[in-house]
Amino acid sequence: MTFLWEEPGISRAKLGEFLGSDEERAKACLRAYTNTFDFTDCAIDVSLRLFLLAFRIPGEAQKIERVMAAFSHRYHTCNPTCFCHEDTAFVLAFSIMMLHTDLHNPSNVRKMTLEQFVRNNRGIGVGGTDLPETLLSELYAKIKENEIRMEQREFIGAGACEGWLWKQGGKVRSWKRRWLILSKSVLYYF
Repeated sequence: MTFLWEEPGISRAKLGEFLGSDEERAKACLRAYTNTFDFTDCAIDVSLRLFLLAFRIPGEAQKIERVMAAFSHRYHTCNPTCFCHEDTAFVLAFSIMMLHTDLHNPSNVRKMTLEQFVRNNRGIGVGGTDLPETLLSELYAKIKENEIRMEQREFIGAGACEGWLWKQGGKVRSWKRRWLILSKSVLYYF
């Protein structure tokens, strides 16, 4: 499935439309693409950013739902104790995408506040419980500060190196697994 990232002639928008469609071959491709990721111990927003590098998410709600369902299934499979149910990961991923659109759409004058984001995600935990407000606050701040770029893979050219490596944190000196890309003397990590 690496051709999705490496083939320069593939339209990222058309690829997103295809992966979100209801056709059986598109569903099989989406499953195959999703299964190439190991999101173990990776934050949901970082995983979502990584997942969306190869294609532009489609605009139609049903297609977005199919893509988010595939993502959340894989995320929950890799992190079964993070959220007690796959549905929580799905609702939160969908909510992150709505927040992203709201905050980074220049034509939207009234941006969603942190309080509104927290309120929108009340009761999405197992049995109608709330997710920790600190988690939602962190997600809000990350999405507000850094737009999700769905076509970032355009910067990768011939000779780029990429893969999983262990990186030591700055504040918390623990080691975490990160996806790194070295392209044109620039190191990107997710």
